[in-house]
Amino acid sequence: MSWLFYYREDENGMHNRLPASVEQTEALYVELQIWYDGLPTSFRDEQECDMAELLILLQHQAIVINLFKPYLGGQKLKLKQMYYVARAAEITKQAVAELRRLVRLHAFRFGFAHGTSYTVHILLITAFASLEELKPEYTHSEGRDAESYRMIETCIKGLVEMS
Repeated sequence: MSWLFYYREDENGMHNRLPASVEQTEALYVELQIWYDGLPTSFRDEQECDMAELLILLQHQAIVINLFKPYLGGQKLKLKQMYYVARAAEITKQAVAELRRLVRLHAFRFGFAHGTSYTVHILLITAFASLEELKPEYTHSEGRDAESYRMIETCIKGLVEMS
């Protein structure tokens, strides 16, 4: 998703990867949500959806996470972008929670033996999001940390199952 960034040389001659404008990011997010809301009802029936439909739902959450990731990476932001960080963090938090739920559903309903490169991508995003929550700067609770560790374990099992 390199189109979400532009590159600019900083004072040290280094090329920094900066996020798209707040307006562009928000417009893309709105379009993604319109698309998601327009999906057929079969996608929402978790007992009936097939693996391909579930992968589309998983990919949607991964795209949302990647869309807002530049605002949460600690790079230099313009003032207007700094104000957007709280919204980006909240949307990302919701997307990570939904991604985890869908990964658990995928593991329960289908397993990962027949996973594809998309599945690997989803498992890696989920595992890294869970690892991110274990960083010292986050507020920790026994339940939340345990959930992060369980999800990392699920992702590792999924990757092993695919190999």
